[in-house]
Amino acid sequence: MGDQFFGVAELRVPPEAIPAVREVLNKMLDDIEGPLRKLRRDGRLLEPWLHDPVSVSVADAYNKYVLDEPDGMLAAIVKYREQIIAAVEALTDAEKQYQHTESDLVLKLT
Repeated sequence: MGDQFFGVAELRVPPEAIPAVREVLNKMLDDIEGPLRKLRRDGRLLEPWLHDPVSVSVADAYNKYVLDEPDGMLAAIVKYREQIIAAVEALTDAEKQYQHTESDLVLKLT
């Protein structure tokens, strides 16, 4: 998979839309958490299905690709989750900055 799927994107959000966008992103985080926990807990194939060489090979390849590889499925989901968290944090910081700027303007005008 690699980093080719994790490009940088810019999202422009008007100040009044920040709470709604943050709510959607937080809902996305909530939706990811359960399946992510389940994959970490139950995703590993503990033993091959038939205990024959092909089953052993498939189980090893699955565990490696899905759970162990730095560019595997689990890593991709974790990275996606981290990007959503970073977006929520950036929105929160931007909202604080907008509020601070608006307060400064009100003080200057009074």
